[in-house]
Amino acid sequence: MKPFKSLVVTQQPVDRLWVTVRDRMPELAAMLDDIQRITVIERQTLPAGGLRLVNEWRATPRLPVSIESVTGTDAFVWLDHAEWNESDRRCHWRIEPQFLDGRIQCQGVTLYEPAMGGRGSRVTFEGTLHMAAPRAGAASLLERSVAPIVESIVTVMIPKNFRKIVEAAARLDPQ
Repeated sequence: MKPFKSLVVTQQPVDRLWVTVRDRMPELAAMLDDIQRITVIERQTLPAGGLRLVNEWRATPRLPVSIESVTGTDAFVWLDHAEWNESDRRCHWRIEPQFLDGRIQCQGVTLYEPAMGGRGSRVTFEGTLHMAAPRAGAASLLERSVAPIVESIVTVMIPKNFRKIVEAAARLDPQ
């Protein structure tokens, strides 16, 4: 299991930042270089003010042609299953990649806390990635060659993009 973590501090109050990131994710995607789009698939209100969201992410990372020819262009599409808990400003999430279906487990939590005497926010994004051992046969060669790339994307690109989303949300005008 490989852990990853990102910390962002912004000058936006936590209440505003929380709502902006939660509710305006598709709009924020336009501000990221390697994210093509984010589409809300499901939005369900939970008891006690919580919210369940399922977002589909489509990424277009810059990859060498040799790697893209192996992974294909749909390799960097994933579902983000998230439960936003209003009472403690925690978002528990699980990522379901379309590539190597069922072989990658990625989950974590994002915590939104007040900072700068309540005038800002501190956002901690952390999770773990577990990739199942390659299957036997021809598929195992492909999985062994692609696994380090997938691991790098999940543990580097996703936290980097999360940081960019928080920073973009802090710049957006409130609705």
